[in-house]
Amino acid sequence: MGQDSRIAVILRVKVGTVALAYNLSRISVLIVEDNLFMRQLLRGVLTAFGVRSINEAVDGTDALQAVHNWTPDIMFVDWEMEPMNGIEFTKLIRQHESAQLNVCPIIMVSSYTTIKRISSARDSGVNEFLAKPISPQAIYSRIVMTIEHPRQFVQVGQYFGPDRRRKVEEMAGDERRRTEAEYVPIAAKSLSKSKRNIDRNKEVTKAQNSGGEPQTDTTQPTEDPPPDTQDVEIVDKPSTPRE
Repeated sequence: MGQDSRIAVILRVKVGTVALAYNLSRISVLIVEDNLFMRQLLRGVLTAFGVRSINEAVDGTDALQAVHNWTPDIMFVDWEMEPMNGIEFTKLIRQHESAQLNVCPIIMVSSYTTIKRISSARDSGVNEFLAKPISPQAIYSRIVMTIEHPRQFVQVGQYFGPDRRRKVEEMAGDERRRTEAEYVPIAAKSLSKSKRNIDRNKEVTKAQNSGGEPQTDTTQPTEDPPPDTQDVEIVDKPSTPRE
């Protein structure tokens, strides 16, 4: 095959170690990553989770073109890219005029996991942080976090994005009142298209007639996970044509 031929890669994804409590077949995902192997890996894992609509972009500039007339439900965005990196792209998304696009959940992917790096990602407006090397369990847990623990979007000064405060309830007295006064919650935007799409596709993992609660704890695999694996054929091809 020539250099321009499509590259087919078979990934063996151990989906048996991840308890899938949600049906992700109807959500759309944008992968923004300049490394071909990482794009294939993310696509393979997401495909194994049941995601059918996946587009790819090789950097922030390419991703802006991808979302010009399309709003994904979740974005996986790599940090280190040129000419536009993931931080710059995230800031532009949060400042976007589209009321649906600017609240799209963004999961930042990076091999740099220092406190300074994570804080910079948070301050740019990302929802979650995913450290490399990635695993199916880690990817799924970040998706679940955006579903079960969505952060309210706020406007504070020049910052618009997910609330960066983790434990405001632990603040006392004047400090908490001062902090809350600085934040303006964006109630109308807190329930985005992405959240609604995923919520209505939630699967009840126990029988409807059993009266039990759905199983949503996906943070830990079982002690003896089933040995099932799924062969996923990943074909590197251009993203869906854009309007």
